[in-house]
Parts: sequence; C-alpha cells; structure tokens
Amino acid sequence: MAEDDGSPQLAPLFITEFVLELNSLTFLPDREEFHDGISEVLKRFQQCVLSVLNLVPDSYFDAFTRYSSASRVAVCAEIGHHVFA
Repeated sequence: MAEDDGSPQLAPLFITEFVLELNSLTFLPDREEFHDGISEVLKRFQQCVLSVLNLVPDSYFDAFTRYSSASRVAVCAEIGHHVFA
C-alpha cells in the first residue's frame, strides 16, 4: 500500500527471515516458534468466528450456521493437516 493514497497502513501478521550463509540456510523464527504463532492465529480466528451470533434464524440453515463440535474437530484437523504438514 502506498502511503500517499490515504489508505491505512497494516502491520504484518508475522515477519520471517532467511539467513543465507556459505554452508547453511537459517529460518527465523524456528519451526516450533512459527508453529506456535500460527496456532495462536488460528485459535484467535476461531474465537472471533464463534463469537458471531447466528445471522440466519431459520432452522434449515442450522447445519451451516451453528457450532458443532464434530464439524469443529474435522475442520481444525483439515486446516492443521495442511498448515503443518
């Protein structure tokens, strides 16, 4: 985003760094710290989504709009598989 267009500047979600040396390539943050950071982002996103009240009162849409522990486990497992594989 350009500073002169009047749009707000967004801070990056996280910053990574690659250090290339003669005999090595280092990634900062390390894998564990990166994993913990992404897990925290996903947890906060889930809390945000689950805090929204049902926008559709018709019970026909309950399967799509209501929280279900079974679907939560399946979705989180699917996301976790792709993110941390």
